[in-house]
Amino acid sequence: MGLLLFPCFSRVLTGAQDLAPRGCIITLIHSNAITLSYALFTGDIIVDGDVPIAGANSRACVALLSYTHSFHMFGRSESVSASLPYGVGNFHGTIVGADTNAYRSGGLDASVRLSINLKGGPAMDVAARKWLQKTLLGVSLKVVVPTGQCEPTKLINYEANRWAFKPEVNLSRRWGHRVVDGYGPLCLFTTNDYVF
Repeated sequence: MGLLLFPCFSRVLTGAQDLAPRGCIITLIHSNAITLSYALFTGDIIVDGDVPIAGANSRACVALLSYTHSFHMFGRSESVSASLPYGVGNFHGTIVGADTNAYRSGGLDASVRLSINLKGGPAMDVAARKWLQKTLLGVSLKVVVPTGQCEPTKLINYEANRWAFKPEVNLSRRWGHRVVDGYGPLCLFTTNDYVF
């Protein structure tokens, strides 16, 4: 049983994304990984035209602790991962002509992801580590649970106040030393019954 602990630091310069690179790779069974990542988000906040806020911008740091465990079922490689994010942010804007700042610190919504490989290789242990990938096909389901910090009297919150479900099909193909991955996700959200 292996344990992998590594920090991954990144600066986000593009639009928001929710990708899991190499999402359908065959992982050696009974392996574990603990991942700590950090992201810095800066930029303007787009608000509904009916809200009297102008010039809104933010700077937020998010740390994410994830645990992943791989196992096998029906001879196929599977993995389950759980993620728990924590954010600290400063928000600025002009509300009804008054310059306003807000500071938020707290947990964001947690998530759980189950991945299953359908084609491309059997579940393997350390003895089969010489296996070489060709074409892999996998499916996954990510569930986002509304566990984040939410203050009903505040406009800016870290919780989305709704469940989210993201089924996804993953296809990966190796050509020599190059690997191409493709993803087909569908994002489903429950109703947010709280609107400030």
